[in-house]
Amino acid sequence: MKIRKKMPDGHHHGNLREAVLAAAMSLLRQRQTPSFNLREIAEMTGVGHSAVYRHFASKDALLADIAARGFTELAQIQDREMALAGDDPWERLIAAGLAYVNFARTNRAAYIVMFDPTMRERWNELENVRTALDTSFGQFAKTIVACQTAGLLPAAPLEILTSMLWSAGHGLAQLLGSGHLDWLQSSAIGEDQFVSIAIHVFCEALRAPASRPWLELRPSLAAATPGPRSKNSS
Repeated sequence: MKIRKKMPDGHHHGNLREAVLAAAMSLLRQRQTPSFNLREIAEMTGVGHSAVYRHFASKDALLADIAARGFTELAQIQDREMALAGDDPWERLIAAGLAYVNFARTNRAAYIVMFDPTMRERWNELENVRTALDTSFGQFAKTIVACQTAGLLPAAPLEILTSMLWSAGHGLAQLLGSGHLDWLQSSAIGEDQFVSIAIHVFCEALRAPASRPWLELRPSLAAATPGPRSKNSS
């Protein structure tokens, strides 16, 4: 990325706040970790570092803004996709899971900050981040409750079901984002279909005793190109 010539701290930059956020997101995509400082951001945006501090008092404040925006956007996307799924609680659950993983796929930079383990306690302390986070996960929890009410999910504690489904979706999102499933891009199944089948399997695995339609998806998985094998595998 080209580094702009630095302008005096008092120089009018237009929307410097958004420029700083864009620079931070660019570094996050490059490094896959929030390992940068505000002086680097100042260099990228072409201003003195004190100008950046007028918008963000610290690096944590910048990351908090990114996290709050990310959780807010995730909630909006989930809400939209669940609305498109209609009134059926099971279809809404599937839509919420797909929205979560697809958000992580297309918003990797924000996702890295949202779930950075070193910032977890910090997010709970910041009202704007906590509110956005609660909205996102609150929608998901309500959908699970609706499925329980309809007899589609077992009457297990909500915290357990939510954590199980979140763990499955989050793990898939992390593997996709870190490149461990890049083999899907050249496989017969493709990444989009793999994600769709995986979300259905995760949800069906917890479905209340009834039919198990996810078993019908197994031929599609069997036809997929296998993942990387070790040199010693036969």
